[in-house]
Amino acid sequence: MLDKLTGKPIHSIIQFIGILTLAVGLPLSKIPLSLGLMLLGLNVILCWDWKNVWIRWTSSKSLIYLLASFFIILVSLLWTSDYGKGMNNIRIIIPFFTIPLAITAIPLSNKKYYYIILLSFIISVFVTSLINVCAYFHWWGAKKYDDIRSLSLFISHIRFSMLVIMALALCIGWWIKKLPAQFLSFPLIIWFIFYTNLAQIGTGYLTLAGITLLAFVFILQRIRSKVLKITIFSLLLIGLSFVVGYFIIHLKPIPPKIKLTDNLRQTTTALGNSYYFAQFDKVSWENGYPVYAFLADSELRSEWNKVSKIPYDSTDLKGSPIQTIVIRYMTSKGLKKDAADFQKLTKKDIQNMENGMTSIEMEDGGLKSFLYQLKFQLKYMENPNGKSFLERVEFLKVGLHILKSNWMLGVGVGDIDTAFKYAYEQQKSKLFIENRHITHNQYITFWIIGGIVCFISFLLIWYYQLKFALKKQSFVWLSFIVISLLSFCVEDTLHTQVGATFTAFFMGLFIQNSGNNE
Repeated sequence: MLDKLTGKPIHSIIQFIGILTLAVGLPLSKIPLSLGLMLLGLNVILCWDWKNVWIRWTSSKSLIYLLASFFIILVSLLWTSDYGKGMNNIRIIIPFFTIPLAITAIPLSNKKYYYIILLSFIISVFVTSLINVCAYFHWWGAKKYDDIRSLSLFISHIRFSMLVIMALALCIGWWIKKLPAQFLSFPLIIWFIFYTNLAQIGTGYLTLAGITLLAFVFILQRIRSKVLKITIFSLLLIGLSFVVGYFIIHLKPIPPKIKLTDNLRQTTTALGNSYYFAQFDKVSWENGYPVYAFLADSELRSEWNKVSKIPYDSTDLKGSPIQTIVIRYMTSKGLKKDAADFQKLTKKDIQNMENGMTSIEMEDGGLKSFLYQLKFQLKYMENPNGKSFLERVEFLKVGLHILKSNWMLGVGVGDIDTAFKYAYEQQKSKLFIENRHITHNQYITFWIIGGIVCFISFLLIWYYQLKFALKKQSFVWLSFIVISLLSFCVEDTLHTQVGATFTAFFMGLFIQNSGNNE
């Protein structure tokens, strides 16, 4: 409509501004995401070219199955008992369905717009990650950000890890396609890998591994020399062997470094106080040393209160008991828990404990710290509370239990929370009520909501994208698909505004750039 009135591609320009708003706003705030979506929706309405819009939507099999999935979820309201909750759940996930439709409804008039949007996204993620790191290391700002999750100040740390990996994939694609200023992609790639390792997010590590393997495949395909191809393939195998070995070494239980005997109970501290020893068969171990052994709690209390502003009987900056942290941390260093060994601690050790660090193994941060925490969770599987990996296992178990009796039609979009609440009670889950959530697996969640047909339709959305991305040999599109599909295994990505917007945004952008004919 506006194009006819002005004789200029006004709708395409508005479309560009709306998509650009989403690209820049994704790492920052929900507000620009809402504004961008409203602008795109308004633009489609003002354009009033429904015949061509419908042709563009139906020329993409991915969009057809996207519409089918949404229709099935709407129909599931018919067997939902809580209609109000159902409408609220639809409101949460609706960006996943509407954004691709809005983006593909009106083509961008200039191919350069596509690259400007992707570059703007990279810049936005880079600047946001830089702000996060500066705040975390206290290089600016007065507020304390000592929790590693503070590496994401604006949005969920899990969602931001996905944005970082997507920005990394775009930089790799930038390098593969040899676009202008190609040299800038390399330092950005290094930075995003550094950030992912620093952030210690499981989803980040998982998706990084996925696109790393994908990048190697693309490199191998483009090499003509058999010798060079074999060399790179060998390096890949060596790298994979190293990674597997690293995981095995850091997840393998450390054998006891001390043998506990009854005569140790007679030992005393340098100050003449008796040590406390738990029952030997019930002693937990930290880095090969017994935790509740060689413990002189009164001496620790006195020494700790001399050097820290946080009282010994209080909590650290994250709310965990300082007493437990001090005991575990000193144990991990092979120290006795008394005044003499406490004085062997450095200022850095004190800061580590104040920040909630329970083991010297966590001091280096990154993947090593992540694996240490995972090993600790696997060691104490009897209580999943507060252990993210074990909680997710529990979520999945309960989700699969619900599916056994609701695999055909699902429970309906409004009854998913009620179904999980009942299933947790039925399964007598050890999770506290506040820790009980839905599946954290997007595939199973959609299946529970709308049944087997909804599940299959959801898979077909990605099947046709994958098929066409492979045909086009588009690294960035394939990377997006890998990131999304892997995140769906461990997260309900589409049940958050940022997660749904991220997935829908790149889906719509890549489908539009392909000409809507996949």
